[in-house]
Amino acid sequence: MRSWIAVAALLALGGCAEDHRSHAYVQMSTNLAEKTEYAHYQAELGSADIALLDGKINFTEFYWRENPACANIRAEGYPTPAESAALRRWAVLRAAYFEQFYALELKNGAASDKVAPLTQRYVEALREDLKGSTALISSLADGKMTYCEFATRQKASIIASTERAGPLHKKMTIAMTEEHYFDGTGLAGGIENGASFYMLGLNNGNGNPGGHARVK
Repeated sequence: MRSWIAVAALLALGGCAEDHRSHAYVQMSTNLAEKTEYAHYQAELGSADIALLDGKINFTEFYWRENPACANIRAEGYPTPAESAALRRWAVLRAAYFEQFYALELKNGAASDKVAPLTQRYVEALREDLKGSTALISSLADGKMTYCEFATRQKASIIASTERAGPLHKKMTIAMTEEHYFDGTGLAGGIENGASFYMLGLNNGNGNPGGHARVK
């Protein structure tokens, strides 16, 4: 009887280890896929039509809280017709990129019953923020605000997104750590304190894809 118990325990431990390796593999694959999507998006931003917006739009969507939003914006006026077309093109590319990111995040979370619902809540929050930021770009393209006004409102929306989705991301990451997503991957768990971490932009400040950007 004891021998059967020992065998069962070994099998259970083996299955647990296999789950750990599986979660880590999923995380590594997701990280690679997200970086690939991010590189594609960056390449699209380098196209000739989007280049019209250089110096007028903060494509990094990275802001420092204490600095004026318009500090690096070299345009005070409204978009020209050509620039409005470029803005609408950017809005489409940006939304498509984020939807790819969301799909990858959901697939990553689905590997664990514990992580999946937290990932869904995180992505739902980001999707709501994406609707608002896309509408903001449309308003700029329609000439309803200047470039500086857009940057100011964009920064405000990123702060709001950070404060809303940041805690959800932290809970998700803690669960991922407990589920061994980061075991042997060389990836940090990404847990940071405060509202400075992550949200409505393209990366987490170091070139890696992120939820939506960050205000620090």
